[in-house]
Amino acid sequence: MLKISPLREKITRKLLGLTYRLDNSGDAVFTQNGEEEFMEQLGSNYSGPITVFDIGANMGGYTDILLRKRPNPGFDQFHLFEPQKTVLATS
Repeated sequence: MLKISPLREKITRKLLGLTYRLDNSGDAVFTQNGEEEFMEQLGSNYSGPITVFDIGANMGGYTDILLRKRPNPGFDQFHLFEPQKTVLATS
């Protein structure tokens, strides 16, 4: 059986709890649908460098939130992908 450290289990439970609290309901406003709170918690719970793959990044809203909440974002790596041509055309 795989043994999980208590810290890792605590972080995992916290993230799962935040995930279950999200209520998107088709609402793309981060401040209203809980997504901004989730990203703030995610960004502030890890102090070391992180690598983020933002698939379906649109205009980079999630990445923007993470960059604002990270203690030292200069060491993080962000890879944003947006497959919609209409979004790419407006960038």
